[in-house]
Amino acid sequence: MNKYNKISLKSLSVLCKLAEKEFLPIGCFSNKKLLKELVSDNAILLSTDTPKIIRILSLQVLFRYIKKANSLKVDNTEELKSYLAFESETKVKSKDEITVYKETTKDDISESFYGIHIAVTKNTDVIQDNKIITLEPMNSGSYFFFQKNMITIPIDTVVVGIENPQVLWLIERYKHLFVDYEKVVFVLINDYKCGYIYSHWLKTIRGKYIHFGDFDLSGVSIYYNKVLPKIKSSQFAEFFLPDFVFPLLAKKGNTRDFDNQIEHLDGLKKINNERLRGLICHIEHHEKSLEQEYLSILHIASYLNLED
Repeated sequence: MNKYNKISLKSLSVLCKLAEKEFLPIGCFSNKKLLKELVSDNAILLSTDTPKIIRILSLQVLFRYIKKANSLKVDNTEELKSYLAFESETKVKSKDEITVYKETTKDDISESFYGIHIAVTKNTDVIQDNKIITLEPMNSGSYFFFQKNMITIPIDTVVVGIENPQVLWLIERYKHLFVDYEKVVFVLINDYKCGYIYSHWLKTIRGKYIHFGDFDLSGVSIYYNKVLPKIKSSQFAEFFLPDFVFPLLAKKGNTRDFDNQIEHLDGLKKINNERLRGLICHIEHHEKSLEQEYLSILHIASYLNLED
C-alpha cells in the first residue's frame, strides 16, 4: 500500500515556507496526519520548545516525499515555488503545461473540455485575446474555445444560452426563432463540464442575454437559480418564452418530465417574474412540460396548426 498521500496546495505552500526558512511554529501546519508522516519519514523534527517548532531534518527526504505524494518534478525550494505559482494561475492549464511539473497527469482532473462552445447562423464577430475574429456558420457543429477566459462577446451582440448540445450543433433548425436580432451568438449552457460558464464566463456578458432551454420546471430552475445570479452585468436577461409555447405545451407536452421534476415546483412559485410564473402555473395545470427541440423547423407545423 502506498503510504504517500497527495498533499494539498495549502500544505505544499506551508512546506515550501518551511524548506525556505528551515523552521516554523507548529501552528502553521494544520494537517496533523501529514505532519506525523513527515516526522516518521525523518524529513522534519518536532522540537520540545514552547511554543513547539517544526524544523527541517532533511530537505532531500522532504522533497522525496513531496515528489512521491504529488508526482511532481521538484527537487528544491525554487522549483516548488515555481510549481505553486503555476497552480495559482486562473487560466486553463493544458496537459503539456502540467507535464513541466508533474511526472504524470493521469491523476489530474482534465480540463480539456471545459471551454466554451459557440455557434452562429451568420458571420458574427467576437473578441479573442483582445483581437476581433469572425465566426462563420458551421454545418452540424460549433466552435470550441479552450482558452475560454479570452473570449468576449461585444455588447451589441445578443448571447443566447442553449441547454442541450444537439440544439447548438443544429442551430440552423432554430434560427427562425431569433430573426429579430441582427447579431447573435449561441453558447452552450450545460451542466456537463461547463462549470466555468456558470461561475466565471457568464459574468462577462454586458449585452442582452436570452436563455433558450426546455420549457419545464428544470429549465426554469437552471435559468433562475444558476444563470440569472451570474449575469447581473448584462443589459437585459430573459427566458425565451414566445406566446405559442403555451398552447404547444398543452397540446404536445409530455407528463414524464413533469413527474420527474415536481420537486422544483414549490421553490419556483416564489419567482416574481410574471411571465415565468405564468409558465410555471401552465406547467402545473397541465402536468406537462415541453422540450426545446419541439421548436425546431422540423416541428414548425406543430405550433402553426395546433388544432390538428
